[in-house]
Amino acid sequence: MVDKSNEYGFVPSSPTQARGSNTGIFEVNDVTDLLLAEQWSGEFNALELIETRTFSLQSTINFTTSTITDYNVHFFTFNHTLGGNTPALRVSSNGGSSYLSGTEYDWNYRNMTRSSATGTEYRSTGTYFMPLSRSISTGHGAGCNVWIYNMNDSSKYTHFTIQSSATETSDGINYSSRTFFGNGFVQDKAVHNALQLLPNAGTLSGTASLYGLKQA
Repeated sequence: MVDKSNEYGFVPSSPTQARGSNTGIFEVNDVTDLLLAEQWSGEFNALELIETRTFSLQSTINFTTSTITDYNVHFFTFNHTLGGNTPALRVSSNGGSSYLSGTEYDWNYRNMTRSSATGTEYRSTGTYFMPLSRSISTGHGAGCNVWIYNMNDSSKYTHFTIQSSATETSDGINYSSRTFFGNGFVQDKAVHNALQLLPNAGTLSGTASLYGLKQA
């Protein structure tokens, strides 16, 4: 490691950096050297697990941990193992006592399949949930990743960006891949402190995790 003992006036050696500290001036090489020496603790923009739920044949799965509002950016990941419906999300502003289920969700997305190079675009200016995919074939799963913004800011709309992959079939025999990506927002400026995963019909089985993005 390059000797940094006197750089920027650090004597006899560069100090261990506490989270949020702005002691000294660091170039990229400085940070690399401090990481190698285990003297750098600037772990910013890291995902922190809030809650993981594993479920079988459930109609709703709620995330109500109080630390949800500690973060302005969230990451939600979901694995649906059985298919047969459309998974979706809803938000709550009262800790999960009730969830917005009117026409508050505005979204648009594109559904890409092997048979359609350009895909099909879908949009809505008001539904009762935020879809995470198109309908998934029964017995075949899907994986979904969702970024959620501004849940803890009552001056802004809560926004979603969504990407998922699944399988589809028209005859129950031949299957092909499907990719879904899009975005949307909730037409409700409020602190949203709970999240609900649900299907448009039937039940869900799988695992879902909610993370918060730690800010500097």
